[in-house]
Amino acid sequence: MTDVLFNVQSVPFTLLLIVVWAIVVALFDRRNARRERVQAVSIVETIGVLVAAIAGSLFAPRDEGLAVGLAIAGIGIAAYGDIRHRFMWEEISVSTCFAVLAARALSGTAGAALYGMLLMAALALLAYFVGQYFGKEMGFGDVLPVATVGAALGFVLAPMAMFLACVLFVLVAVALRKRLDAALPFGPAIAGAVLIGSLLR
Repeated sequence: MTDVLFNVQSVPFTLLLIVVWAIVVALFDRRNARRERVQAVSIVETIGVLVAAIAGSLFAPRDEGLAVGLAIAGIGIAAYGDIRHRFMWEEISVSTCFAVLAARALSGTAGAALYGMLLMAALALLAYFVGQYFGKEMGFGDVLPVATVGAALGFVLAPMAMFLACVLFVLVAVALRKRLDAALPFGPAIAGAVLIGSLLR
């Protein structure tokens, strides 16, 4: 029973780690929000992200479930900061990336994670610098979360999931009558890409 509970690919252990990670990230967010005097993620919002993280984890293949859940929890909570004050906390982005890489290493899929991370980081940097040239840049703080999508989903699925998330993001922005020439928070699309990727398996 103990072996099943604490096996990195077992569902109970995966769900436990995702819940713990969501709590840790929410505490990071609360501490930083207090320091910067901005609004922190609420308990209801944290629970919503946690539900999405658990769903993504359960839909993903068993050896990727933990990484997917950690990515959705970390990026999802950080995305609320992006919506409210136009940036994601660096501590959350960095620690989530390392947590996802560690989860992939524990499941024996570190190679695919590294390839995916490097590919998505390269694409994000390209988008950033092309955007700089045209004056419509994506924020530099989005590069590491996008790379984390690659680490969670791998180099084959991550670009497709990110593309679908971006299309959905634009459609939602249009539906909400947001001006597309104004700065839009990209964090929700990044978190959504991981969830979409888990559903595409």
